[in-house]
Amino acid sequence: DAVLVWSNNVFQDRTALGNNLATYVDNGGGVVLATFDFYGGTGWSLLGNIMGSSYSPFASVGSYYSNASLGTYDASSPIMSGVASLSGFYRDSVNLNPGATLVASWSDGEELVAYNHGGKVVGITLYPGESTTSGLGGDYARLFANSLIFSADGQQSSVVPEPATLGLLGLGV
Repeated sequence: DAVLVWSNNVFQDRTALGNNLATYVDNGGGVVLATFDFYGGTGWSLLGNIMGSSYSPFASVGSYYSNASLGTYDASSPIMSGVASLSGFYRDSVNLNPGATLVASWSDGEELVAYNHGGKVVGITLYPGESTTSGLGGDYARLFANSLIFSADGQQSSVVPEPATLGLLGLGV
């Protein structure tokens, strides 16, 4: 019902992928975009319709590699349910698109999590493939799991997956 998309290299056809993801959303699917999808000016970022301001919660600015932790956030959002701590190093610098809803910021004030398109597209400026030795920490698996559920339901669900489901997500990451 939802997909998590990120890269650690250039996409084969980033425009076609972005257009296909937008079509997926238009047909009821959810999309969670993560770091390097917003990595502007390098050839790594996604392109196509999914990155338009009516879909993507963020507009690309560039990379922002520095350690940060969870800053301010909306504790009532299902995306943040069970997320009490978070840290990361590989982050994209972004601007919030008009109409998007900011859910959380990093401790340095940079945007962390937002959603757009009726909750069907969630953006997270955290790299899911990052190792814990380079800075990834805290409740990141819960954040990604919550975001997938939220985008699949279009902001209708407050269900949080059981720990075994989170463990499987962690293994996948």
